[in-house]
Amino acid sequence: MSAPGIRIGPGITIGGGIGIGQFGAFYNRATTPSIQNVAGTDGVTGFFFTGSWAALTEVPNLNDVQPGWYVTGHPSWEVVSTDPVTQTITINGGAFLSGEFYTFTGI
Repeated sequence: MSAPGIRIGPGITIGGGIGIGQFGAFYNRATTPSIQNVAGTDGVTGFFFTGSWAALTEVPNLNDVQPGWYVTGHPSWEVVSTDPVTQTITINGGAFLSGEFYTFTGI
């Protein structure tokens, strides 16, 4: 099922074409397992080394994290970017502590 979008004026439509299931699949669900930030320093970018995010099989996992998700337990720490190749996640509103374990919650 797709949402038709909301037409608010001539030539202006918000949304549309996005399957409803795409929004709800990970809503308020935390990634599994928790992953240690091994960046070596505290900061807005965490290094979540697993060998390969592609090897993660739990759902949701780091592959599912997207901008707009937040760090579980820290609702003001919003994900702004992810990079599966470098295995990093960057946030606004807080700082990852090196050596700590984190999960991420879908919006």
